[in-house]
Parts: sequence; structure tokens; C-alpha cells
Amino acid sequence: MTATDIETIVHRTLSETLGPFGFDRAEVRPYVDHAGDEALAIVAHFKPSAVPAAQRPSVRAIGLLRSELLANGEERFPYLDFSVSNEDLPPDDTAETE
Repeated sequence: MTATDIETIVHRTLSETLGPFGFDRAEVRPYVDHAGDEALAIVAHFKPSAVPAAQRPSVRAIGLLRSELLANGEERFPYLDFSVSNEDLPPDDTAETE
């Protein structure tokens, strides 16, 4: 599969499963996992107003990703991580005091 094919499947699958939870976009890159096997590192980015991680259907998303990729000939395992934009969060309260 080409990188574009993989990205299309990843975006479509994550949009379907995580769209209602604030899914915005995904980054996909090949890498070698802890066992030395070729894999896919996928970061799902969410909008600042995204639902907390505990409420996202992440197990369903990874299962569907794996199934869709295998059905299209991609055998590398997809490792899924999450990133929530913090651009709308208040500043950190770690300013130094005198």
C-alpha cells in the first residue's frame, strides 16, 4: 500500500469512530516497534473541546483500523496515540514568584 492509501484509510476510519469525540486529523508514519517488527505510528489529533480520553472509543477505533488496513493488504500493526490541542487552554500556573 502507498502512504496515501494508508492515510486515507486511517482518516476515514478514525473520522467514523472518533469524529463525534472531536477527532480533527491524523498523522501516520512507519516505524519499527519494540519487537523489531515494522509498524505504523498513528497520532489522532483532537480539537481543544474534545471529549476526555476515558470517554473515547479507542479500543473500537484500533480494532477497526487494524481490520481495514488488513483488508487492504497492509500487515503492519497500527499503534494509535492521542493528542488534544491545547491552544485554548488557560496558561500554566507555573510562573516564578519573587
